[in-house]
Amino acid sequence: MLGDYAGNLAAWLRLKHPDLVLGAVASSAPLQAKLSFDTFLQEMDADLGKKCVNEVRLAMNEFTHKLGSDSGREYLTNLFGLCTPLKNANQLDISLLVYIISIPFQGAAMFNEENPRFPNDPGVCEIMTDRRYGASALERLRVTLWEYRISNCVYFQYKPYVDLVAEVGWLNYTSDCKFFFYFKINSQQLDT
Repeated sequence: MLGDYAGNLAAWLRLKHPDLVLGAVASSAPLQAKLSFDTFLQEMDADLGKKCVNEVRLAMNEFTHKLGSDSGREYLTNLFGLCTPLKNANQLDISLLVYIISIPFQGAAMFNEENPRFPNDPGVCEIMTDRRYGASALERLRVTLWEYRISNCVYFQYKPYVDLVAEVGWLNYTSDCKFFFYFKINSQQLDT
């Protein structure tokens, strides 16, 4: 019994080799490939609750607004403790940063209290809804990220990230072994 990516592999192995594998349970594994995981976002919304989701939405709308000016990008660089300024960030850099910001919420919704690396639902939502953690939703969003961080600053540049993955050899390994990867994306637009 496996979930997520491992669940996909277990189901695939059972499908390809029924003579070798008696059974496989793919718990919480997206077995049907889709371009956009809108249902994943809906599940996260349900897990985290309306009040929490509304605060995250407010924070991300403010984040998006601040990306529109140099002073806003400077504010975000300082607020989130980014390793490099957002001033010259491209769309891929910003997309990676948004993904990084979402990790505590994804972890809370997917793992709840099963994995100590991720705060539980009440943890991230308590931070997002309690003004003691910051006057604005954006300030509270920063706190959720810093509760999860693993370094002194947040690395968000896409090209160095891809270069690191290639250097480690994951890209060569996956193409040689014909593994597959999937990323959770969502085509829904933020309210502006």
